[in-house]
Amino acid sequence: SFAFAYVPLEVAKSQGMLQKEGIEIEIISFEGASKMDLGMTSGSVDITLGSPTEMAAIAKGMPAKAVAIIARPVKELAIIVPYDSPLTSIKELKGKSIGIATVGSITQWAALELARSQGWKPEDVKLVSISSGGGAAAAAMKTHQVDADVSNLMSGVVMEKQKVARVIANASDFASDFPMHEMSASDALIEANPDAIRRFIKAWFEAAADRK
Repeated sequence: SFAFAYVPLEVAKSQGMLQKEGIEIEIISFEGASKMDLGMTSGSVDITLGSPTEMAAIAKGMPAKAVAIIARPVKELAIIVPYDSPLTSIKELKGKSIGIATVGSITQWAALELARSQGWKPEDVKLVSISSGGGAAAAAMKTHQVDADVSNLMSGVVMEKQKVARVIANASDFASDFPMHEMSASDALIEANPDAIRRFIKAWFEAAADRK
């Protein structure tokens, strides 16, 4: 995974910051926001790290609350195209197919925001769910399953070196300032142990702090 925004969790665990706060965790990785939402709704997870689309799910009834913004703005996302594609700019993507992770994900939002920024209608781009992760994006690029993909920037850089795909734009080129990642906690945990959430957040931001 190239999700750099979530590295503080590994740092907090490996460097003892969570242990210092009396927190023990099990890290569970999900393929996309929709599956993580199911995990939260079913009670399988207590805290999620994801995009602000989680807050949309909360507004629709998911039993959780957003408790912290952990990364901004949207410089982590990029628009990539197959390495041999003739496309060179986002202006050429009207009417093209664009890969996203899943419906309701931050990648879908970015694709629709791209269309909005160009004055297009949502239907002027064809969104194709190809799951998340560099492997799925690389396969889509190699097989020309889509004309472009909203991908993690680091995945795009790696694929460009491998001559699999090219980065033609960063999401921050067309998207307004937008919280890229947020942290949510389940209503059950908020009611049962709010102090544990405070201690978890403290450990997170200690790990994320610049240590010069």
